[in-house]
Amino acid sequence: MIRSTSLFVLFLAIWMIPLPTMEKSGQHHAEPSLFELVQNALKAKERKPWPKDERHLLGEVLALEKALDAYDLETPGPTTDGWSDFIQAEWPFMALAYSGMALTRLPERLPQQRQRCAERVRWILKAMRQPGIRNFVVDHFGEPFPERGSPSSMSVFFHGHYFYMAMLAEEHLGVVTPGIDEIRDGFIRDYKKAWILPSYHSMYYSSDNGSALAALAIYDRLRGKNDSRPIRQRFIKNIQKHYLDEDSGLVVTYLDPDHQKTVGGPRGTGTMYLGLYLPNIDTSFAKDQWKKARRTMVQPMNLLLLEQQNLPTWAQGLAMGSLPKAWICMERPSTVSWAERQWGDQDSGPVILGVGTSASAFMMITASRMGEHDIADSIIGLAHHMAVYRWIDDQYVATSAFHEVGQAIIFLGKVEHLISSAASLSHSPSMTY
Repeated sequence: MIRSTSLFVLFLAIWMIPLPTMEKSGQHHAEPSLFELVQNALKAKERKPWPKDERHLLGEVLALEKALDAYDLETPGPTTDGWSDFIQAEWPFMALAYSGMALTRLPERLPQQRQRCAERVRWILKAMRQPGIRNFVVDHFGEPFPERGSPSSMSVFFHGHYFYMAMLAEEHLGVVTPGIDEIRDGFIRDYKKAWILPSYHSMYYSSDNGSALAALAIYDRLRGKNDSRPIRQRFIKNIQKHYLDEDSGLVVTYLDPDHQKTVGGPRGTGTMYLGLYLPNIDTSFAKDQWKKARRTMVQPMNLLLLEQQNLPTWAQGLAMGSLPKAWICMERPSTVSWAERQWGDQDSGPVILGVGTSASAFMMITASRMGEHDIADSIIGLAHHMAVYRWIDDQYVATSAFHEVGQAIIFLGKVEHLISSAASLSHSPSMTY
């Protein structure tokens, strides 16, 4: 248990630590400090409901379009080793991917925007193939879009997102992507050789396989095939046998398939990121993982400090009274010590008192897909408040979202929630404390 003096030191550190910045960002804002994040969280107690009307949704579309249009697609982009310098390389690609995913679904909420969304999705899929976006995977996997045939080696992160978005575009907008059969064939070929594919050289990130496997499932469904079923079953079987954390039961984040070893335990970012795709891969396993995450990672924000028994009663009461009643996701499960739960890495974004900012963002989408509409609406409201949206001309910009990839993920969360909550009555439990 942490002592109150240690907690004070932690808060002091939060005030002082600067956040990483993103050069050449298409957005209109500077990166927030951790001080600003904590300060904004304290103000979230009185936050207003997030807007769900057409004007605000289209304002977000315009904001993302302006940011994406600012990317230099022709000049070869940055390279990365995949471990420590990937932000510059991956974030623009992910901003394109998650913006595109949202736009494939937006017409279900705004039918009159179908043509506009289809045109922008085609543009995004084309932009992903340009040197400024694809270059970071070339050194690891070779040319991702050869003139003929399938790529010689599949990038489960790059091709997975591209393939998944293309299949959503075909399923929801009728947009058929040229060359997508070759991408599918490459995945079938490589997954027949290995049950899990690497994110980068010798780097196996379980969650990165989610988009590729989910896309294979959608491809089969749309084309009347069943080729991916044994591949998906083999992936889940290996995960269940060797790569579930003993204490929490959650899928571990990094693993070593050559030696059947885990490299790191479960992470909130990986759990919620994989949760986006699991329903298409294995519905039963998706429900099981969500249930375990609900028990060990998902909790109301205003109860964060109650487990710290060394805190005086007045401090616990102050925390409960100051922090908002909103659901959040911890970066590490409650089955590990408090100290272990305070740290993340570049994937997780800032971790504040154990809360994973990236994990909480992805939880917006996962919760909606698992039918937990109360939780999804709650975290979207908090994320909307924390992102500090402002109108800049006709654009509704998340000015504290770190980078446009943050706004893209929040926007996808909003679209998914609006569609899923309207499609069925929520049977999730009411938020209680």
